[in-house]
Amino acid sequence: KDGDVLDWEHLQAVSGGDDEFVAMLLSEYRQSAGQYVERIAAAIASNDASELRSAAHALKGSSRTIGATSLAAASELLERQALQGET
Repeated sequence: KDGDVLDWEHLQAVSGGDDEFVAMLLSEYRQSAGQYVERIAAAIASNDASELRSAAHALKGSSRTIGATSLAAASELLERQALQGET
């Protein structure tokens, strides 16, 4: 649905409908996403386009995997800006 943070249908498809696997994926995502956001913030603060690109790329991929499409799109935008040398 529009406005949903997660595409639950995508997450169910990725997990094969296994609720325990969904819980594990979301737990791991929550931890890694927090680390990627910290890296992004630090890269912006230090004007490090290479690190920004790397962290944004990682967040984009993990967000797509679980169906967090809006965050994946925002991460992709950051990644593109970093590729152009913008932080």
